[in-house]
Amino acid sequence: MIETDIEFALISLCDGRISPLVAKPGTETPYICYRKKLESSIDVLDGPIGTAYCFQVNIFADDMKQAETIKNQAYENLKSLQPYNIKGMQRYDKDKALFCATLEFSL
Repeated sequence: MIETDIEFALISLCDGRISPLVAKPGTETPYICYRKKLESSIDVLDGPIGTAYCFQVNIFADDMKQAETIKNQAYENLKSLQPYNIKGMQRYDKDKALFCATLEFSL
């Protein structure tokens, strides 16, 4: 399962505070949440030949510099999975009062 590969690649970051979708309330910062954003069939004339995935990895931290640093480390750790269409984003989550650096990629 591809999610297991992603979690294994990220487990060394944030002291292992990694969760699919959302973190439990009260999780110590920084932490990582990841999700499968899209799963689509790769079709050719003869039918489907595989599946493509789009994943999003969100790093929540008390400041943007820390979130960005961990995002860059996450990218390095994920390189073995051969991600492509890589995008990075930043935002401030008002509800959590935390900075968030996002890494989005396809596999």
